[in-house]
Amino acid sequence: MNDIDQIKIILEKIRTNDDMINIPSKDEWTKMINQDGYDIETAISNSERILKEKYAKYTDDKAFFEDCLYEYASKVIPLIKKDYAPYLNEEAIKRLDSIVADHKIIVRSFDEMPVTKRGRNPSSGYAHSDGSIELQAPKNNVISETRRQLDILLHEIFHQTHRWRVGADLNYIIDGVLCSKNMSGFMVEEGLVDKCAIDFAKKHGLSCQPNYSYNLYMNLVDKIEKSLNMSNGELFNTDYRQVLNKIDKTGELLKCYEFTELSRYTSLFQKTKTNTVTFEYDGRTYASEYVLSPQERIKQQHQEENEIAPAKTANDKIAKIQERKALLSQHAVILQEIKRRKELEDNSLSKGTQTKSRGVIDIFTCILFTLAISILTFTITYFLLSKRL
Repeated sequence: MNDIDQIKIILEKIRTNDDMINIPSKDEWTKMINQDGYDIETAISNSERILKEKYAKYTDDKAFFEDCLYEYASKVIPLIKKDYAPYLNEEAIKRLDSIVADHKIIVRSFDEMPVTKRGRNPSSGYAHSDGSIELQAPKNNVISETRRQLDILLHEIFHQTHRWRVGADLNYIIDGVLCSKNMSGFMVEEGLVDKCAIDFAKKHGLSCQPNYSYNLYMNLVDKIEKSLNMSNGELFNTDYRQVLNKIDKTGELLKCYEFTELSRYTSLFQKTKTNTVTFEYDGRTYASEYVLSPQERIKQQHQEENEIAPAKTANDKIAKIQERKALLSQHAVILQEIKRRKELEDNSLSKGTQTKSRGVIDIFTCILFTLAISILTFTITYFLLSKRL
């Protein structure tokens, strides 16, 4: 299978949202991250240990968070400039330097972060063309959320190393209204940035959890780089259309990419359960299918688990009640049999039945009575134990 076919297979997985449907387990995702001797769990543990030691010196969470962000940026930016020096132009260096010098890291609450048409936050971080970066403030666990935001900050800093987008719009129609977004090339851009971030983290022993939604994009970029024998930095400031046409001079690979990107963007960020989203490509109209994001799918799974748990508990209670009813029914049958035997005994006595027959009936009656007492005792004990449990 040649490089073009392999890239098309990755694009088809993206177009069909295969990664959004078949989400790996936490252990599987960890194994996917832990390549080339990297151990994400150890990296996270070390990062959070350092943050805990730092946090002990603070009384204000906001001050702690902002200090961590700028301290981290001050540490990684010089290393990025050194590692990618051959590929950074003058504008990129100015943007990188301004992040700390001009305090361009902006902390916002969850509600203040940009949202998509589907009304959810696409990420906890956002990079702007002027070099500024928006990050989401911690809400609950300050240490773990700060560590996670430092991972995101590394990703957003790498956005400032280049200008990838070519100014072309993705055009689509929502409920009959024409819409457009300057997002052409976003799959390659996000894949390149996340790949740079994880490669950088591995080299320098930093914590970096890639965005799962970008995993196939990283696979795409990795295959492009290998096809052209290029490194991350060599893709900076290039036009993705020229890159793809260099791999496939017929232009078919670029068409496949463009169609995939429209499908992905509209289905994941614009299509809801109720609206109608369509787009045109190569003279045909296509309807986007609704797909849950990983965060939405995981949330749905948790809701389903929470619904199943009470139902299971209720079914267990019903089963126990039915068992108790069955035992009580058996007890009632035995008591009825004792009553019947007693009546037979009385009738026998009234008719002058022999003493031997009377003795047999007495023995059988005693056995039944003892059995009834045993079952009644067991039922009461079982009921009391069930209530305690």
